[in-house]
Amino acid sequence: MSVEFICSDCFTDFGLKEEARRIGFFDNRECQNCKKTTGAKLTLEKARDLAVEYFWNGSWYRADFGGAHRIISNEHHLGKRGVQFPVWLSEDADLIQKFIGEGFFHYGPPLWRIGEIEPLNRLRSFWSRKIAARDIIKEFPTRKLHQGTRLFRIRKNILPPFEEQVKQYDTAPYRRGQCGRMDTHRTRVFYASEDLDTCIHECRIAITDECFVAILNVKRDLNLLDLAAEIDEVGTPFESTGMAMKFLFTSDSKGYKYTREIADAARMAGFDGIWYPSFFNLVRDGDSPNVGIFGSPILAKDIEVVGINRATLKSASYKIRFGPLFD
Repeated sequence: MSVEFICSDCFTDFGLKEEARRIGFFDNRECQNCKKTTGAKLTLEKARDLAVEYFWNGSWYRADFGGAHRIISNEHHLGKRGVQFPVWLSEDADLIQKFIGEGFFHYGPPLWRIGEIEPLNRLRSFWSRKIAARDIIKEFPTRKLHQGTRLFRIRKNILPPFEEQVKQYDTAPYRRGQCGRMDTHRTRVFYASEDLDTCIHECRIAITDECFVAILNVKRDLNLLDLAAEIDEVGTPFESTGMAMKFLFTSDSKGYKYTREIADAARMAGFDGIWYPSFFNLVRDGDSPNVGIFGSPILAKDIEVVGINRATLKSASYKIRFGPLFD
């Protein structure tokens, strides 16, 4: 297309129009394509941003470990028979392809993007899992959780009058079938964070929950295995231990048996606990790691409860990414 820009009003599909309004800019000029003045303008650069955000990122496939775009675009596929979109989107897709000079096509990602990584495969195998866990902890540094550090821990729906009891905020006793990301009957883990929002997300707080926030003080320096660290590696992504850890901690409960094995290896190696990425880093700005401390640190006087507050959700907001349906 020879026009300088298109606009959000050129599109019919609701989701694509909303993404275009978010990415574009507003002025009083008439759109060179649809002749309207009310839409958000999209230059060539911004239209390419829209294609990436709506078609690439909006087609993201989450594998058990990792994930990949199912649609991408390049100039070599312009005009070729590629992705088939539903009737309400097909003309919009044709317009943006012609404007940016790229055609959409089904993407076959390299297999490491969907979890085919050697350290992860070794963890998946029952026969090599324990050795793989011991090898993994050797690649990550120690992180000091210094005396005086403030942490938060949340408990939900404690029946009165027990909400004032300090022991209610220590590590939960083992209950069969109720283990978390890293704890087992062998390795009990006290979960906390330096960031209160992370605690709220990790605890899946609902509006109807009655929540209690324990404000904690670290009483002595603790040596944690830092699984959130960026490590220097050689080789390909297929061999990357760092990538394997990122995929593990952004997986759901399918990854628990492997993170539990790593935690058990760290405890046996003498660490006081683990510093690890939050699952909710996927949808939050910045990095907000969690802390998992082995044993019962309140009982052991490694952690002190300095206060307890009742907490309720006052408001919530969401940012949504739209994406296409396609064949």
